[in-house]
Amino acid sequence: MATVEEFVEIVRSGDERRFKQMIETDPGIAQTAVDSYGGCSAPQLAMYVGQEDFAWALYRLHPHPDFATACTLGDLDRVRELLGQQHDLLEDFSNDGFTPLCLASAYRHTRLVNYLLDEGADPNGQSQAQGGVRPLDCAVIGRSRDVVRLLLDMGADPNLSYDGGQRPVHGAAKNGDQVMLENLVMRGADIRARTQSGDTPLSLARSKGHHHVAHYIESNFGGM
Repeated sequence: MATVEEFVEIVRSGDERRFKQMIETDPGIAQTAVDSYGGCSAPQLAMYVGQEDFAWALYRLHPHPDFATACTLGDLDRVRELLGQQHDLLEDFSNDGFTPLCLASAYRHTRLVNYLLDEGADPNGQSQAQGGVRPLDCAVIGRSRDVVRLLLDMGADPNLSYDGGQRPVHGAAKNGDQVMLENLVMRGADIRARTQSGDTPLSLARSKGHHHVAHYIESNFGGM
């Protein structure tokens, strides 16, 4: 039987042979809460470290996946089932402090994001994790233009900040996504916004070598 520490190490390593051996020997590991990751579920941990195949393997072994885990993996049927039983789950926090809409947004589950918004999820709802990220921040981090567009359509404020004054425009510029950045600006985002450390979208684009983004900003808004 693997310890939680061994489980984390195997999942993070991406070693398929060791992972398969572990879940065959101890399928109950799928129900583990990973304290070192804020108490997230085993499938969530796998998603967080970029092992989506492992996440789904663990998810299928779990007899009763919770709401946060279903949102993280984008299981719309399970989300509908649980929300039908307890609608206030919509604004609940996961064990590690994220809102359901943040989790769905981070992992590009566009249909699920749309469903949660239709059910009344707050597009500006702030998490208790990662410095208070909101769904729009998570969609930018997850690099999903579709989710960013959907959240903006449903009232997400592009000028709200989290940890250290970061805003969606900073993330889009840092990622080199000019299309996303243009969409944010068209919806009212402040392209001149500074983080607490003084970074602007322009300085971040330059530092990451995203010359096309830097050129777009300089051409349309000056050197700032």
